[in-house]
Amino acid sequence: MKLILDFDDVLMDTSLLKKKISSSLYELGISKEVADNYYEQRDKSVPFSLKSFLLSFLKKEKIESVSFVDLYEEIMVICSDILNKEVVQIAKNIGKENSFIVTNGDKEFQMDKIKKSGIESFFSEIYITNGSKKDIIENICLKNLNEKVIFVDNKIEFFNDLDIERCKNLKTILYDVNGFENLVVEIKKSEIGS
Repeated sequence: MKLILDFDDVLMDTSLLKKKISSSLYELGISKEVADNYYEQRDKSVPFSLKSFLLSFLKKEKIESVSFVDLYEEIMVICSDILNKEVVQIAKNIGKENSFIVTNGDKEFQMDKIKKSGIESFFSEIYITNGSKKDIIENICLKNLNEKVIFVDNKIEFFNDLDIERCKNLKTILYDVNGFENLVVEIKKSEIGS
């Protein structure tokens, strides 16, 4: 069995990272309203980069009391504390050779989150895309035709363009309120050959 996991909101509770960004800005003297709405103020046509955001935000707000590097590190230190430890444990149990991360976003920011979370070594391959995950998922399925491939993501749109006829060995799991339980059930089915 192969396991493909999304990073944001599957392996990491990204809402807690957003709260950390907001509280760090608030501690700099930025109004709570502006700090809380930082994410809504960004350009959503490009993947979010915390470095780019902080650089432009500090410049726009004329904040010189803290270095960009220090602020970035202060925020990113939370990464290892906000992991979904249950899902990380499943990946560890399945083994590095059977576990993959396929995530969407800014390549540098995604890799920084993964590295700072301390889980990079649990995965044989890590893919970061700015669009569809289709080609990556389908390639993993086709390379492992004799095994079941489970793909877990919190956004259904990443399932919609998959070619299920090409990937008959693929099982998708939407990581919602029942996501963890559904993942456990699917892994058990794989172990008993169902």
